[in-house]
Amino acid sequence: MFGKLPVEAVSHDPNPVAPPAGATLEYGEYLVNVMDCKSCHGENLAGGAFPNPSVTATVPNITPGGDLAQWNEQDFFNAMKTGVTPRGNQMNPLHMPWKEIGLASDAELKAMWLYLQSLPKTATQTK
Repeated sequence: MFGKLPVEAVSHDPNPVAPPAGATLEYGEYLVNVMDCKSCHGENLAGGAFPNPSVTATVPNITPGGDLAQWNEQDFFNAMKTGVTPRGNQMNPLHMPWKEIGLASDAELKAMWLYLQSLPKTATQTK
């Protein structure tokens, strides 16, 4: 394990093949996939309606075409470590596992940031 992020506890794949650990786009893609971010943020990570219809919440678009477009790398690090967005909104730990993600090393967070920034600018999904 590269840092402290408990990816084994989150992964739905019991044997994920990880690229070399480091602050790389490839490792960031691995972390985003193994943490199953797509289960809430959608297949293309463009957010939209919360996947559980009994929850009236909108899931943020985490592509460069969405909410993260206004964030810089330090904003991302701070939000993942504190649960507070740059706009001062508190993330709900029942819907966004920021406490677990906040255990990541700076290199792991940078890898995730690099991957998210590499995605196409996608409009937020509407249902």
